[in-house]
Amino acid sequence: MKHFGVGLIFVGLSVGIFAWVLLTSDRVQAVPPLSLEGFLDEKLPEAPEEPDPVQVDNFACYVCHANYQTEDLARTHARVGIGCIHCHGRSLEHCDDEAHETPPDIMIPPHKIAEQCGKCHQTHDASPNEVLARYWERVPAKTDPATVLCTDCHGEHRLPRRSVWWDYETREMVIREEGQRYKVRPDWSVPPASPRESTP
Repeated sequence: MKHFGVGLIFVGLSVGIFAWVLLTSDRVQAVPPLSLEGFLDEKLPEAPEEPDPVQVDNFACYVCHANYQTEDLARTHARVGIGCIHCHGRSLEHCDDEAHETPPDIMIPPHKIAEQCGKCHQTHDASPNEVLARYWERVPAKTDPATVLCTDCHGEHRLPRRSVWWDYETREMVIREEGQRYKVRPDWSVPPASPRESTP
C-alpha cells in the first residue's frame, strides 16, 4: 500500500507539471527557425597561394630529410622542377633502408660541389661584390679560396645531425658507433676522417 501512495503522488505531480506547461505555453517563446538570410551571397576567403609553387615531388626524401622541405636550396630548385634525384640519383635502396646503412646513389664530396653546381650554373646572377659580401657574412672564418663551397652561401644543404657517415668516394660506411644515435660534425667544410686515415 505504501508503494501505491508513492505512485499516486508521482502521477499527480506529473499531471500537474504537464498542465502547468500547457497553461503557460503562451509565455514560452519558440526558437525561430534557422535562417541563411544574409549568408547566401557570402564569399569565403581564398586560400593563400604559395608564391612559387613547388614543381617537383621530393616527398619520398622528406620522410627522413624533413629539414629540406623548407631549406632554400632545395625549395629554389624544386620550384623549377629540379628534385633531389637530379643530383643524388633515385636512391631507392637508400630510401628503403630504415637502418640508414645504404648511402644515396650519388654523394657529392665538398671538393666536387662546384663541379656539380656548374653543370647547370655556369655564372653567378649577382655581382662579385655581392658574392663576396654574402660569403664573408656567412663564413667569416674561411679565408682560403680553395675551401670555398657553393653551399657556403646558397642554402643550408646539410643535415644538422647524422647517425651514419659514408666515404663520399667509395660509398663505404665510415662512422657508425655501437648505440650511436647522432653525431654532429662541427666543421662542415671538412669531410669526416675515415678509419683508414686516422690509423698510423
